[in-house]
Amino acid sequence: MTRIRHFFPDQRGIATVIVGLSMAALMGLTALAVDLGRAYLKRSALQTAADAGALAGANSLLSEGNDIAKLRAIVTRYAVRNLRDADVPAAAIKDADIIFLRDGVPDETAPNQVEVTVTLSTGRDNAFPLYFGKVVGVPTMDIAAVSRAGIVGICSSKCAKPFIVPTRFTWDDEAAPGTKYYQNGTFDVESLRELATVEVLGYSQDDVGTRIVIKPGDPKLAIAPGQYNLIDLPPVNKGDPITGAAMVKENIEGCTGSNSEAAMEPGDEVLIEPGNSAGPVKAGANTLINMDPYARWDASTNAVEGSTYPDPLDSPRVIIIAFYDPREPPSGGRNTLIVHQLGAFFVEDVDSAGNVSARFMNTVAVDPEPADGTDCLLRMSRILLDSGRM
Repeated sequence: MTRIRHFFPDQRGIATVIVGLSMAALMGLTALAVDLGRAYLKRSALQTAADAGALAGANSLLSEGNDIAKLRAIVTRYAVRNLRDADVPAAAIKDADIIFLRDGVPDETAPNQVEVTVTLSTGRDNAFPLYFGKVVGVPTMDIAAVSRAGIVGICSSKCAKPFIVPTRFTWDDEAAPGTKYYQNGTFDVESLRELATVEVLGYSQDDVGTRIVIKPGDPKLAIAPGQYNLIDLPPVNKGDPITGAAMVKENIEGCTGSNSEAAMEPGDEVLIEPGNSAGPVKAGANTLINMDPYARWDASTNAVEGSTYPDPLDSPRVIIIAFYDPREPPSGGRNTLIVHQLGAFFVEDVDSAGNVSARFMNTVAVDPEPADGTDCLLRMSRILLDSGRM
């Protein structure tokens, strides 16, 4: 028997060795899992910072245009808010990490997109520290996150003001010779000959800064008898419009009236509010102006300057209104119009006659409905690309 036992090697203690090695491997895997888990959380935090900076930059493209230095400062400020001191924010995001593009191509002249990269790396002396990696000679890890946000067109918005004006168009003022409409400098909706010559151009980016009267106070400027570009909200097809000058005034002053009930968009049918409502409209417009009294339109930059709001687009004087197709103009009485498109204006002034004048501009839609807004005049910013989709 002794010879038989000696024929097999002595395996006493092997179980202890195997258990020890297994425990070491398990502890190593656990340590690796802890470090990778921490790294994953840190990358998510960096992605949040990059997203915040990119969205802030995209939003500011509308108000700051191509003031690249100012835009970079805005992007950096919002991104840094989401970083920790240990990330060394000044190293994590630098000017070169903020790229301005137009439709995916670098462009600082007329950008519509912003790309932001936030980096923790050895080269920047802010690499992410590992708890257990240092045991195997890997004390840190490089982590980066990228986000691209852009301005996209949107067609609908809540909080529209109770004004509706014709979209930009041309017509032949000589279409009705021998009549009172001939060469009178006014588009006469009563003249079928003039109506037949209307060519709809619509507003575009080239028209930013154009000044128009969005609400005439002078009866001579009314496009039809008793029609002063006023409407009742919400649209007929989306609710029950509330009529009367009191609601018109409330809808001008804010977004607590019937203009808060539904988003307005092209194709909606809106009820006309007949009559001048001169007093309520003038009071409402002056309320808007007094909420940001030092804001002004700068013709050299085609932008709002002097606003007390950090983002001029947040000024109450930046409003959204509807356009109608001038080939289907209003007639007298309380009838309806079809919304052709929505656009934004900066309320500039109200004169003694009650004419409310404003400048066409870009702005962000309020609670828009999802839609393809390629050709629409309102804007919204959204993430177009991030680290998870690159």
